[in-house]
Amino acid sequence: MNVVGVKEVEEYYTARLRMTKEILTLSGFQSDKWVLGDVIFESVYPYLLQHKQEVVELFPNTAGTLDKFVGVKSKDRRLVTSFIRKLCRLYKIPFVYKKTQRRVNKKVTSFYKYQCVC
Repeated sequence: MNVVGVKEVEEYYTARLRMTKEILTLSGFQSDKWVLGDVIFESVYPYLLQHKQEVVELFPNTAGTLDKFVGVKSKDRRLVTSFIRKLCRLYKIPFVYKKTQRRVNKKVTSFYKYQCVC
């Protein structure tokens, strides 16, 4: 039987909370400010790649999203926002988005903006 002390559990959850705070800070979320999905991707994606092993150890159930990274920006952007959404859900932080559509070169393009109500 594996007995885990209170101190180890406390350190584990402290590390999880610290990592979540760091990821949300990197995302650029501020109160009453919408952040474009591209901005979130550009700031969080390198961090997730660099600290992938630590993220997988701290969030084993949530980090399955990180295994799906393929190196294509359009697909990985969706996976990064999905991971952030899961982190917010884990701590019951409201994470909302709004979609706007614009014409670019005679083609309708969707832009997603996100807000984390912290």
